[in-house]
Amino acid sequence: VVQCAVLSRVLPRFEATGFVATIGFTNFITAVCNFVVPRILESYGIMGVQLALLIPGLISVAAGCWLAALASGFSVPHARTHPKLHKVLRQQCKEAFLEDVRDARAHAIDTPRQKAGCLTGLGVIGLLSIWKALIMGALHSFRTIKNGLVVSLGVSKVQAGSLIGTNQMISLVVLPVIGVLSDIFGRRFLIVFMSWSVATSAVALSMASSLPQDSWVGALFVFSLSSVVVPVVALSLVRDNSNRSLGRAFGLLETLFSLAQVIFTVALGALREAGGFAYAMDFISCVLVLGAMASLCVAYAIKDISDGA
Repeated sequence: VVQCAVLSRVLPRFEATGFVATIGFTNFITAVCNFVVPRILESYGIMGVQLALLIPGLISVAAGCWLAALASGFSVPHARTHPKLHKVLRQQCKEAFLEDVRDARAHAIDTPRQKAGCLTGLGVIGLLSIWKALIMGALHSFRTIKNGLVVSLGVSKVQAGSLIGTNQMISLVVLPVIGVLSDIFGRRFLIVFMSWSVATSAVALSMASSLPQDSWVGALFVFSLSSVVVPVVALSLVRDNSNRSLGRAFGLLETLFSLAQVIFTVALGALREAGGFAYAMDFISCVLVLGAMASLCVAYAIKDISDGA
């Protein structure tokens, strides 16, 4: 949340580029780990993996200190403390809701799309947060079984890591092309297209044992691409669709995603124990289909760059 708020404050004109860079680099590190970790595990065991994973941790500490030093020159408003925090939060939520109602009444227009566009603040951001929580929560929980699923289809652990890492690298290369398509067709198209693509891929993966290898490898690639594209699209829509604190909007977006990730991961683990990968993939498919349906509502409600001023 802090990272997104800092990017929006420091790079208002290049906000989307900043999101692409941060999310892209995150997925780059993930791809490198997918290549390296299985090989370290085979040669040096769990202890070797744990020691190797200290390296990105140390880099992140150094980057955080550097960012803090750079940010010391910016004037950032400090939150006021209050002994009864729950009362302050309750009052803030009430004021935010009333402000949304006033905005919707003040900007009431005729067409359904425009009326939907006036659902500002908590309305659109909440809807956007639910969509991201369903899609990204399912994709992140799928990571806990992804390697195991690929291995169960007859691939070695090292080959599985290489395959998944390659998909993530290709996704990063394709990301600029996706950005160009979003400029041409708008982000509404991208939201709906990526949501239904990953939902269809989940259904294909649930039947992977009866499909040729090229089919489920393609489905895995769509999962990797969605993991990069969906968060960038969601974050880039916050500024245009929020009429107040960006930090608060990013907080709602990330809180629902984190909550969904925890719930889906626990549920996925329980289902895998009960019925193997078949139950787990059925669950992932259902969640992603719900996310695809939610994408239609999001596309209808958001303000997009194609709408003009």
